[in-house]
Amino acid sequence: MSCDHVLNGMVVGSRRDTRELYSLTVRDNEVEVELLWPGNPKWSDYPRLAYQTQIDRFRSWVADRRASE
Repeated sequence: MSCDHVLNGMVVGSRRDTRELYSLTVRDNEVEVELLWPGNPKWSDYPRLAYQTQIDRFRSWVADRRASE
């Protein structure tokens, strides 16, 4: 079996605890990690961002649904 796939793409992420923003870029199977915005540990005390609230709400819904099955 052989594998001749070539990966290309980009994903941008944010750490919830420090709100550090980074990107992962793949070009011809080579991965590059780039810091876009440095995080700050003090930011973990700030309220959740809107998208984080939605993620938490969804995770809670999934957990409740699994528990009731």
